[in-house]
Amino acid sequence: MHIATLVFVSTLFVTSGAWADDFASDWQGTRTWLGPQFWANRLQDWRLENGVAIALAPNRRNAHITTVWVDANAPFELQTEVALGGQPAGNGSAVWAGFQLGMKPPLNDRRSLLVPRVNVRAVRAGVRANGVLFIENQLVREPRLRHRPLLLTLTCQPQGTHSLLTLQAKGIGPRGQTLAAVSIELPVSQLSGGLALAVGGPQGDASTRPETGPNQSEVEDVSDDSEADATDEIAADSADDADGALGTRAVNDSRSGNELQWHFQFVKASGDGIKVDPRRTFGPILWTQYLVAHGNLRMNVQLPPLGETDSKSVRLQCQRHGEWSTVATADWEPMSRTALLEAANWRELGDVPYRCLCYWQGKEHVWEGIVRYVDPRRPRMTIGVFSCDHGYAFPLAGTVQQVRRQDPDFVYFAGDQIYEVFGGFGIQRQPLADAMLDYLRKYYQFGWTWRDVLKDRPSVIIPDDHDVFQGNLWGESGAAAVHGQQQGGYLMPPEWVNAVQRTQTAQLPVGPDPAPVSQGIAVYFTSFELGGIPFAVIEDRKFKSSPHALTGHGRAITPAEADLPDAQLLGPRQEAFLSHWSQEHSQSDLRIVLSQTIFAKVHTHAGPNLLPSGLDFDSGGWPQSKRRRALEALRDAPTLMLHGDQHLGVLARHGVRTWEDGPVAFMVPGTANGFPRAWWPEKPGDQPTAAQPESTGRFEDPFGNRVTVLAVANPDRGANRLKLQQAGPDEVALRKGSGYGIVTIDREQHQLKFEMWHHAPDQLPLPQPSQFAGFPVVIPFQP
Repeated sequence: MHIATLVFVSTLFVTSGAWADDFASDWQGTRTWLGPQFWANRLQDWRLENGVAIALAPNRRNAHITTVWVDANAPFELQTEVALGGQPAGNGSAVWAGFQLGMKPPLNDRRSLLVPRVNVRAVRAGVRANGVLFIENQLVREPRLRHRPLLLTLTCQPQGTHSLLTLQAKGIGPRGQTLAAVSIELPVSQLSGGLALAVGGPQGDASTRPETGPNQSEVEDVSDDSEADATDEIAADSADDADGALGTRAVNDSRSGNELQWHFQFVKASGDGIKVDPRRTFGPILWTQYLVAHGNLRMNVQLPPLGETDSKSVRLQCQRHGEWSTVATADWEPMSRTALLEAANWRELGDVPYRCLCYWQGKEHVWEGIVRYVDPRRPRMTIGVFSCDHGYAFPLAGTVQQVRRQDPDFVYFAGDQIYEVFGGFGIQRQPLADAMLDYLRKYYQFGWTWRDVLKDRPSVIIPDDHDVFQGNLWGESGAAAVHGQQQGGYLMPPEWVNAVQRTQTAQLPVGPDPAPVSQGIAVYFTSFELGGIPFAVIEDRKFKSSPHALTGHGRAITPAEADLPDAQLLGPRQEAFLSHWSQEHSQSDLRIVLSQTIFAKVHTHAGPNLLPSGLDFDSGGWPQSKRRRALEALRDAPTLMLHGDQHLGVLARHGVRTWEDGPVAFMVPGTANGFPRAWWPEKPGDQPTAAQPESTGRFEDPFGNRVTVLAVANPDRGANRLKLQQAGPDEVALRKGSGYGIVTIDREQHQLKFEMWHHAPDQLPLPQPSQFAGFPVVIPFQP
């Protein structure tokens, strides 16, 4: 199989105030990352080699220039030098390289352009591997462009409501002559928008198809965001032959000798129609996430895939009494691309400004924030709770603005920060290095979404099943899923799983029982105090048993049969940890437990058609006896449990020995819900609330677990059939019940206030924030 590859060179801005007039690449060195002004789709399909950008060229690969906006009401010029490395299979008519322009963001935030969407169109201009020059469907078949490399120059001359677009191809060198040219007149509105370098390949290339791995049938799908687009590729001209195909340039390809490579030496954009905003960069310090625990500050710094010759060191400086001083230094870890900065003996009793610094490409780069002090003497503390971002509403600009205004003291991301479909292209499981880059591209979207929230407050982020590329995860204490996920264990290799965990959990303090599980997979269950409140972090999935022994019987399983005596939920190690933590803090006014999912099956309908659902072994309600054991340990003092996972918002009170004798559970919906779930009971429970009498009250879930539903945030009925092609991302997110939660702990009044906020659309001005019906809810806790 042949895959085409592209190459580009580095980026520099000439700035004047906030804006620069022109753009010119300034690539240097050898590394995967193209630089802070580029977003590569996919990350593993692009790289720099000796200052030349190289990209694989199957269907729909591009590298957005994030700082450039094209305004076709004024003249502009785009220029790049391109050459093909390798020989394409067939006649080369479907393999091409050049420019994409005129892309309109589906949301107000221009970052929404960076991921492929079926309703975003672009004007394409470039050269095919068979030597044909083109703009859209305008072709120049003769002469075939035999001279390589080629200098491609695309010019735009406005002519009223339309502009004349001309693409010229020249030979390289001082005597380079124009070899071919093609022109087309297009509406100004079609040409204005984002700009990207782009490559293409055969529509059916296997590398464009999502990879799911063995028995990956339960990978959730938004069901309305098809990745296929029959018009997304330039139509191949079957009449063309390979005689005039572009020749090759010798570039060391460290991947495979069978891959084709497009080599771009540079890219430039100039003219009055080019608007450059240097503030729209991402990196080399992408973001930070931190936590102060046990007197130590731990800050996890996320970086891009830098090169072997780039500086490895990241420094943390804090400002005290107006002076900056270095408090920690660390090298970035090569697989996760994270640097863990640790400052011991942190005794600050106020907010402390910080900055992270790394030296890259001849310059010191800085990322700044605040180490927030959460004062235990303050009467109130607020927590933001988030989970399950399916990616179609990236970058959640309205929601992030709203959260920043609400200014929680602490934020908790309960899992599924990414999904397999996140950012398009499915997933790649092999080879391991590319699988890591595949994850990082998705996780980088999470970080770019939330970094302005994360930089200024402590956070806990824990992975769930989709973060490790699984539809469901019964971890079986770290076993390998050699027979597929239904049999239990991890589908991905342990070193990959550990790297994923490092990106999300490295800021957590080391727990009391840190020994790894099977395959050497690390654990992160732990405890800490924040604002005078004890917290425990537990792992719902890692130790849990698979239900495979209960399947294949050809009949319904009763709840009693489902409660297998040897099946685990948290496992003995976490049970012992939770029991000890609970006893240690039995006199606390309030304790908080953070985990992935709620300890009951609190949805009645699920799936693309939202049909009634029965036993759900993925829920925290199974196995029942181990669920009761875990909750029994938490009955001796007021306890709040925070969760995500189910794409549904629920406030509930667990029953262990009787009704309402267990912890309060607050489960938030996804920030962009995908797989539909709802709580639509056939009849109200006993003692329903006045605000939601049809869906609240005392219930037994299908496993027989007692749960009292106090409030619920459901999707709209019929929202499961809503398609992104018919409605925009904001409408889909709103109607599917997307949102997040805010918890306010009022120590003076001894009460908890639970807010469940709708997804905030990316609109200007920001619309009035709104909560789900039935919220807010205020309940007391006993000191």
